[in-house]
Amino acid sequence: MKNIYFLLLFLFLSCASATEEKDGGIRDKDIVLLTEEKVSNFVNVLPEILSFSEKYNSTLSQKEKEDPDANKKFFEAIRKSKKMQKIALNNNFNSIDELITVYKNVVIGYMSIKIDFTNFIVDISNYSKMIEDGLIRISNDFKENKIKEEELKEGVEKLNRDKLILSNVIIIKKYENQIDEISSKYN
Repeated sequence: MKNIYFLLLFLFLSCASATEEKDGGIRDKDIVLLTEEKVSNFVNVLPEILSFSEKYNSTLSQKEKEDPDANKKFFEAIRKSKKMQKIALNNNFNSIDELITVYKNVVIGYMSIKIDFTNFIVDISNYSKMIEDGLIRISNDFKENKIKEEELKEGVEKLNRDKLILSNVIIIKKYENQIDEISSKYN
C-alpha cells in the first residue's frame, strides 16, 4: 500500500499546481466533472493501471524516476500502450485520453480524501462553505471596485474548479474502500 500512496502522491504533487505548464501535470482544462459511472469504470481498470505502473517503473533508473518530466513520460507510455488502449475501450472509456483524464481527477480526489478530508462530512461542509464565501467575497470586492474584472473572472474560475474537485471527491469517497483494497495488492 505504501507504494500506491507514493505513486499517487508523486502524481498529486506533480499535479498540485493547476497553473503549471508542465504537460505531465494537471491543468485547469484537465479537471472534469466525474460521474459515478466513470469512477466505477476507473476502479475496474485500476488493477491494470497499477500493474502497468509497476512494470513501467521497474524499467526506470532512479534518475529517470526523479526527472521533472517523469509524469509526462508515464502518461505517454500509457497513451501509447495498445493493451491500455484496448482496456480503456473495453471499460466504456471513449479513448485512452479520457481514461487518463479520469485517472488524473480520481487521483486528485483520492489524495484529497486521504490528506485533506480526514473528517469527511465536516471537512466537506467546511470546504463547500469556503467556496461559497469566496464567491460572495470576490463578487462584493468587484462591486466595490476593489478588484478588476479580470481578477473577478480568474477568482470565479478557480472557485468553480474547486467546486468540480469537491463534487468529484464526494463521488470518489464512495469508492475509497475499493481503491484501497485494489491498491493494497500492488507493492
